[in-house]
Amino acid sequence: MTLSLNGRYLKVYRLMSIVDGHGEALAMGAKPDPKLPGVICPEWCTADHQIQSPDDLLHEAPALAVPCVQIQRARGDGSPARSAVPAELSVVQYQYHGDTETWVYIGDGFTGLDLSLESARRLAVELSAYLDGRV
Repeated sequence: MTLSLNGRYLKVYRLMSIVDGHGEALAMGAKPDPKLPGVICPEWCTADHQIQSPDDLLHEAPALAVPCVQIQRARGDGSPARSAVPAELSVVQYQYHGDTETWVYIGDGFTGLDLSLESARRLAVELSAYLDGRV
């Protein structure tokens, strides 16, 4: 049985959807989404995919909530006012369906950073070294 060009493209497209940002195949841990035939999720994806356009499909890992204290700045009667206030930052790994790059969001839902997986790893190592006085 010969495979058509479209069939070959579809197989390559599906394989690409289970490859992480480092080119390592996740086929062993990848799982098909039962609601969306033909969609293969990375092993870490826990998103409840609804019927949607493949262009809008987003694979997401569970969010990690990090309780923090941040500085809040305000101006009161001509002088700067600063206070420490509680905050919660979310860390979420995600990938657009069909892309090979995995991203990490770090933020409060209003402002934040979207970093490549490698950049997030590098930031974690350098931040740890910086705070430990090794830099």
